[in-house]
Amino acid sequence: MPQTALTNLGLNYEWDLGADSWKTGMDNNLVLLDWAAQPAITVELKTVSAEPGSPANGAAYVIGASPTGTDWAGQSENDVAVYASSTGWHFATPREGWEIYDQVTDKTWLFDGTDWRSMGQASKPVDATSAPSGSPLTIALVEANANGIVVVDEANPTIVEIPSSGVTDFLVGTVIEVIRNGTGAVTIAGQADGSPPATVNSSATAPITITSQYGVARLLKITQNDWIVTGDVS
Repeated sequence: MPQTALTNLGLNYEWDLGADSWKTGMDNNLVLLDWAAQPAITVELKTVSAEPGSPANGAAYVIGASPTGTDWAGQSENDVAVYASSTGWHFATPREGWEIYDQVTDKTWLFDGTDWRSMGQASKPVDATSAPSGSPLTIALVEANANGIVVVDEANPTIVEIPSSGVTDFLVGTVIEVIRNGTGAVTIAGQADGSPPATVNSSATAPITITSQYGVARLLKITQNDWIVTGDVS
């Protein structure tokens, strides 16, 4: 009986007894198991589409759009690529529910059957001092995520803008905390030019402003494009 591929990692089994063609399949099994059988499955997430020329032994990537290269061409976006110095590239197609840790953004990601979605930020707050005074700072995946933090450390007024789901599709249930660390006023608003616009609701009267320095606003996404703002706001 020829070897058979399992449905999760694509590991091979069922070689005929005494078969002498099992080495390539077994090497593939061991490389993928070495990557997957660990508490934190680490990768570089979709930052690379061109096959790396000199990858480190054990390097792992989630392949970006339109991959190129001798071995990567023909693979699909979102596939996992793992490199072993003695046997080259090994690939796995993700299944719904897979979780990985992205070494670039320090976030955990979940494959929803179509794409990788962020599950949250590790423990790194973001200093948003680069936001121009009075200009919108639109929260993005690189700045905050589920249970993420945005720190605004400005002496001048800053608008923190919640993006439309058409721009940044946070999961329903996402919680983002915005901290006014500077003396400048911080206003929370929805992205008006999104499609559709983000809707922001609060018991506070618009414009929703963090009341004082060191105040914290809590942003909770309750539907595809609706957010609730609570906390130190007025």
